[in-house]
Amino acid sequence: MPPERVEALRRAFDAAMKDPELLAEAEKSKTDISPMTGEEAQKIAEATINAPADVRSRASKLIEGGKADRREVARAR
Repeated sequence: MPPERVEALRRAFDAAMKDPELLAEAEKSKTDISPMTGEEAQKIAEATINAPADVRSRASKLIEGGKADRREVARAR
């Protein structure tokens, strides 16, 4: 995607997250809105992608299984 389009989408999202009408509707429906910027999301995505394979594998098992013992959770951290 062209960088200028990414930038435009990020700024539009940032503006939407400050929109009083959107925030009021979220509060009314008890929807938690705690957004992060596109730049922050990109850093998290890159850290996830670049995590060691064993960490990604354990995290995937935890997410898919829905259950994990405390030792497995501690190792995934």
